[in-house]
Formats: sequence, structure tokens, C-alpha cells
Amino acid sequence: MEHALYRKTGDWFHKLQKFPGALLDENGYVVFETQQAFETCSWLHIKQDVNVPNGGIKRIPGYVWVKDDAVFLPKTTSYEKELINEGARSEIILSRPERDSRLRAECILHHGLSCLVCGFNFEKFYGVIGSRFIHVHHITPLSEGEYKVNPITDMVPLCPNCHAMVHKRTPPFTVEELKVFIKESKKNKKFSVDYLWNGVRS
Repeated sequence: MEHALYRKTGDWFHKLQKFPGALLDENGYVVFETQQAFETCSWLHIKQDVNVPNGGIKRIPGYVWVKDDAVFLPKTTSYEKELINEGARSEIILSRPERDSRLRAECILHHGLSCLVCGFNFEKFYGVIGSRFIHVHHITPLSEGEYKVNPITDMVPLCPNCHAMVHKRTPPFTVEELKVFIKESKKNKKFSVDYLWNGVRS
């Protein structure tokens, strides 16, 4: 480790200057292998110093808990490697794409629980039974293979209806394309088959 910084609460640091580097709090640490990963980490607000809002560094993928001289290691031990896990394939159960619940949680924390296409919110409509319910859509399908997943830029919350509609085409429609369909539908404009399958007009 070339550089390490400690703050008990894990919510504010000076900038790391050498890499690999680590940020530490009273319960553990997170490692950044490269300067690029550190500077582009969406959980860090970097200006002259580094602010880590909403709970500190323990929210960052790859965070390692250290307690009572025992180290609880995640699957990987750096921020960069943790981002790769979301698209990794499991060799144990039918070689299915893995989905990390932590990435889903980060997506919802950033984007909220309302559908980014139609705005539907289950809790507002159904009450307590709809609390915390929403689908999360991978903009690049996991079926296309392994790739680094950023839960803020690569994942979006969608209601089940909109989620089904984005997959009516391969590759999937984008959020903006589906919004245009809804807007045009409200104007009672008819869509041609060519319009549906060849893209949305600018």
C-alpha cells in the first residue's frame, strides 16, 4: 500500500496521493488500486478534500470490515474488482449471471424508487404494501457477458410495465426512447412497425 488515510467516522479525508491507496475508518477500509478509480468513484465527492456522504466509506463496494482482530473479507478486496462482480457468471448454478444486491441498493439510493420512464411509485399508489418495490434495469444486458457495472450510470429503476417494454426490442429501448413512445401515445399518434423497430425519431 503506497498511501493510507484514516478518519474515525469515514466521511471526510484529504486526497489520496499515491496508489494503490486506502481510506480507513474505525471499522475497516476500502482500497483503490488506481488514481482513475479513486477520482471517478461515484461514492466520493472530490474537490479540494474528499467528502463521503450518507454513511461514509462503508457504503463503497469492496469495503472490508475489521472487528475484534477478525477480518471479514468480501469477494474482492478493492473498489475496482468489486464493480466487476455484477456481470460475473456463476459456475455453480447454471452459469447464470450474478446480480449483486448491493449494486441494486446503490442504484435505488441514487435514482429513487420511482420509475425513470413513467414516474410510477408503488408506495404512493399502493401504500405500505408497495414500500421499497421497484425493478432495476441493466442498461447493458448481463447476457452480453462480463463488464464493470456502475450502479448509478449502468442501472435504472423501472416499473414492471416499462421494464417489459424496454425489452420488446433487442437491443433494449433506452429510457429516453420509451419516454418518447409514451409522449407520442398521449398525442394519439399512430406508430408504424418501422418506427417501432428502427428507432425513435429525433
